[in-house]
Amino acid sequence: MTVLEITHLSLSPTSPHTPRSLLPILQTVRASLAEKVHLTHSRFYRSISPKDNLDGREGIYILGSWPSVAAHKAFLTNDELRDEVLGSQEGVLDFVEGIHVRFENDGDKYGGMTNALLPLDAPVVVLERIEISGGNLTKDKKDLQDTTKPWTIFHGCRCECDCVGGCSCQGAGVESIQKEFVKISGWGSREEYQEWRGRSMNNVFEEKDGAVGTGETTFLLDLESDWGAEFVELMSTEEIKEPYN
Repeated sequence: MTVLEITHLSLSPTSPHTPRSLLPILQTVRASLAEKVHLTHSRFYRSISPKDNLDGREGIYILGSWPSVAAHKAFLTNDELRDEVLGSQEGVLDFVEGIHVRFENDGDKYGGMTNALLPLDAPVVVLERIEISGGNLTKDKKDLQDTTKPWTIFHGCRCECDCVGGCSCQGAGVESIQKEFVKISGWGSREEYQEWRGRSMNNVFEEKDGAVGTGETTFLLDLESDWGAEFVELMSTEEIKEPYN
């Protein structure tokens, strides 16, 4: 089943790069992946969330499509091929975390990496991860979908294997997480999201039957868009560290 890869990286402490100057390296890796492994249609984002920038190490997020979790893991465990494709990132980017989320209906001919399924070109992309313990959740998207038009909403279940276990199956190494949902939405600005969240209390995932959810929100800017590039270059360190949730 087609899955969305969400990879979180950070600039290495000794790296001379900014997120913007790093872009050619990321694009080279994407082209090498397409030639030698799989066409992932990857998109690159810079985090403007303080949690990813507190020590001055910029957070970079990559969204890409794989035909299955197994296909992505096969590449990562092939040392020779991985080093050949990812070698240009050595000493520049450090790996933080990677997760997978299933596409409904196996995505599309672009592996799901289109604006029809993901808010890829929104000025601000909001990534939310919600861990659930106990009970069940129902998904109520109407309020949010009306607010975020014309950008679509992507939501799905984290799954680190290709079985049919759904959200209850997280795979090896994450057994402590019973369920994790991922939601990606697009906004005109960070402030628009904050206003909506304060007004609606984020009811996209409505709690039912005693379900308890804890979440993490990350604000992302597209490094390849003109708007995102301009914002990245102009934003000062102090602005990055302003507190917001």
